Amino acid sequence: MDVQLTTQVEALVARLVALDPKPASIWMIGSRANGRATQASDTDLIVFGTMALIEAARAQLAPPLAVDCLVVFDENNFLDPWQKKSGSLEGFTWQRVSEKLAT
Repeated sequence: MDVQLTTQVEALVARLVALDPKPASIWMIGSRANGRATQASDTDLIVFGTMALIEAARAQLAPPLAVDCLVVFDENNFLDPWQKKSGSLEGFTWQRVSEKLAT
């Protein structure tokens, strides 16, 4: 499956990668990643980083539109730097399918 990123999401990823500290990795998940997106679907990103990355994103980047950006900061817990979304990856199971794809 070949997933196409929108220009807005590509720009957000480029801005996230330019931050100090940099994210360890960025994954797209959800309907856009698995090919079930509609025109009304947002883009869901999981960013693996630190609390310092969350603070840098809040301070330096404008909140993205139509993107949920969840930063995993301690290998388990996550926060969205701009929205009141937080939680835990506990109970989630990841399986790498290929270099570019996981389920």
